[in-house]
Amino acid sequence: MTDPEYAAPKAPSVPSFADLLTPRQASEMTGHPETVLAVYRSRRNSGRWPNAGPEFVKVGREVFYPRDAVRAYLAGKRG
Repeated sequence: MTDPEYAAPKAPSVPSFADLLTPRQASEMTGHPETVLAVYRSRRNSGRWPNAGPEFVKVGREVFYPRDAVRAYLAGKRG
């Protein structure tokens, strides 16, 4: 019997690759050029503008955008 106090914490949910968009796909979805998305990533990382653009993840050196994050970004822009 396992004591819940000592149970391992639940791992954060990681999007599958099917749910990840390349910068080009995110660009087509948002209407922003890929260069603008790169500027938004840079501003998010520097902390100067933490809500710039949709959230992104890096897998190695590659950048991807979770589909749900892009949809949430677009919903926030319209609202």
